[in-house]
Amino acid sequence: MYLKNRANGMIQEINNQDALRTLAGDERYILADTIEELTGEAKAEPAQPVDDIEEAPEAPEKAEEPAEEVKADYSAMTLKELRAAAKKAGVPGYSNMDKVTLAAVLEMR
Repeated sequence: MYLKNRANGMIQEINNQDALRTLAGDERYILADTIEELTGEAKAEPAQPVDDIEEAPEAPEKAEEPAEEVKADYSAMTLKELRAAAKKAGVPGYSNMDKVTLAAVLEMR
C-alpha cells in the first residue's frame, strides 16, 4: 500500500500492519493500493481499512491504572512483548525499534 501526506504531498510505500492500522482512519493521509492512485494517473478512492486488522482500542481510562505503577523487567521481555508494552504506553515509532531500543525507551517512561 502507499501513503500520501496531504500536508506536504509526500508519497511512501507502507508495508507495516501497525502503521496501516494507525493511519487507516487518519484524515491527514490518503491510503491507496497503487502509487498511480496517489499521483493522479488513476482516480483515487478513499482506502478502506483492511477487514482482518482489528480496530485500534479506545484510549484506556485513567481509573483502570493501578495507583502504584510496577516497573517491568524490560530486558527479560521478548521483542513481541516489548512492542505490546510500547503500544500500550503510546510510544511513537515502536514498530521500527529493535529490542534494546524498546527496552531503553520503556524504562525511561
